[in-house]
Amino acid sequence: MACYESFAEIYDRFMDDVPYDRWRDHLLSIFKEYGIRSGLVAELGCGTGNMTERMAASGYDMTGIDRSTDMLQIAQEKQIRRLLSRESAADSEEKTDSAQILYLCQDMRSFELYGTMAGIYAVCDAMNYLLTEEDLLTVLCLVNNYLDPGGVFIFDLVSEAAYRKMGERTIADCRDIGAFIWQNEFDETRRINHYDLEMFIREDAGELAVESSVESSSGKEQGTEEKRDATGEGREERAYFRRHEEHVTRTYPVDRVICLIKESGLAFEKVLDAETMGEISDRTQRYYFVAREIAKAGSKDTASFRRWK
Repeated sequence: MACYESFAEIYDRFMDDVPYDRWRDHLLSIFKEYGIRSGLVAELGCGTGNMTERMAASGYDMTGIDRSTDMLQIAQEKQIRRLLSRESAADSEEKTDSAQILYLCQDMRSFELYGTMAGIYAVCDAMNYLLTEEDLLTVLCLVNNYLDPGGVFIFDLVSEAAYRKMGERTIADCRDIGAFIWQNEFDETRRINHYDLEMFIREDAGELAVESSVESSSGKEQGTEEKRDATGEGREERAYFRRHEEHVTRTYPVDRVICLIKESGLAFEKVLDAETMGEISDRTQRYYFVAREIAKAGSKDTASFRRWK
C-alpha cells in the first residue's frame, strides 16, 4: 500500500504534537530575510495542508503539492470548511482567513507548475522520502526551474543522529478515532529508515480528523467523545478497520546535500539546526537547508537539468 493512504485519516489527530506554528515562524523568518513577504509560494509534500493553511494565513498565495490523494482530500476539506466558516461569519465581528489554496496531486519528482514562484519549501520530512541522490537532484533541478529570479527554496531533512536515536523502537498510541503500532528500524550502513504501521481506524475517522484540525487551527478546544457511565450505557458501537502501511525514508550527509544543491544550479545559502536556528552539530536532529535561484539551466547547467528532468 502507498504511504499515507490509510494513515491520512488519522494523521492530524496522532501528529498533534508537531510544532507547526514554530516551524511556520521559521519559514517566515527565512523568507522575509530574503525579502519574500508575499507572493506565490509552493509547498512540496504538503500532506493534509497543516503548514499550507498557516502560510496562506500569513499572506502568501499558496500552492500545495502532494502525491497522496487521501491527504489532499483532507486538505481540501479543511479549506472548504474554513471558507464556509468565513461566509457564516460575514455578518459578525469574527475574522476568518479567505485565502484560497491551489492543491495539486503530483509527485515532487515530476511536479509541474503554471509559472514560477517567489519561494518553495518542503518540511515535515518530505525530502527524506527521496531514497536516491538521483531523486534528490531531480527535485532540486525542478525547484530551480520553477523559482523566480532570486527565489528561495527551504527544505528540512531529518538527520542521521535522529534516526539512530529512534533505532529499533516500537511506538504505540491509542486515541478516540483509532490506534497504531509503529515498528521502526534504521540501517546505518545504507542510511535507510524503515517503519511498519499497523493501524486500527474508526469508520468515521476521516470526518472527525478534519473537524479536529479545523478546531485546532482556529484556537478552539478539540472535540472529545461523549462521556459514558461505568456500565457503558450510551456507548455507540463503532466499526474499526485494520490497515497496514510501510514507510521508507533516507538521510543524507550534509556535505553531499550541499554538492547536489550546487549541481542543480541553485546557490547554497546555509544550513541550520531546525531547533535552535543556529549552527548545526553532531547532535542536530533536523536540518534546514536554504538555497537560492541565481540562474536557470544554461550553458554548463543545461545538461544536468535535462538529465534529471
